[in-house]
Amino acid sequence: MRTNNTSRQISGEVGRGGLRWAALLAVAGAAVVGSIDGPAPAIAATSDSNAEPMPETITLTGTIRDFRERHESNGHPDFEKPPSGGFGHYVGMVQDDLGPDGKPVYRGGGYRISNNWRNYDGQNMIPTKPYIAEWEGDKEGALQTKTGALTTAESFDQWYRDTPGVNISKPLTLTLT
Repeated sequence: MRTNNTSRQISGEVGRGGLRWAALLAVAGAAVVGSIDGPAPAIAATSDSNAEPMPETITLTGTIRDFRERHESNGHPDFEKPPSGGFGHYVGMVQDDLGPDGKPVYRGGGYRISNNWRNYDGQNMIPTKPYIAEWEGDKEGALQTKTGALTTAESFDQWYRDTPGVNISKPLTLTLT
């Protein structure tokens, strides 16, 4: 998540698998990208930590982009597209690191998960990464070889950039209490 003078990323952890952040939410033809305004609160991993308490509110600011459905004139190829591997949970579409412009980078069409990775409590989690330690009791999942959740790097870049004739954007502010 991009940070600057007016927005900061919350860092820390809440137990195993308790704190998860998504860089993108795509629902009904809209992509939402955002950051967190205000000071980054410390998040305690245990109740006896010396961390400061969470704030009463957190304000998220971002940009929402609306796209035409893929069958319309100038429609976006990634929206309302049945994936070639079938509908489901896809991973491997985005690089682990942001690009030089602070935005997500396309990795590929993605792979459909046929069996979720799970933590020791049975909660779904992301597939293992070399930079995330595995815990005792974690269960490995499985991927299908079929891809197809995204079309191209060029179309994916439009999710995060204003593109005349392809999308329209509007600022969005959400306050969580």
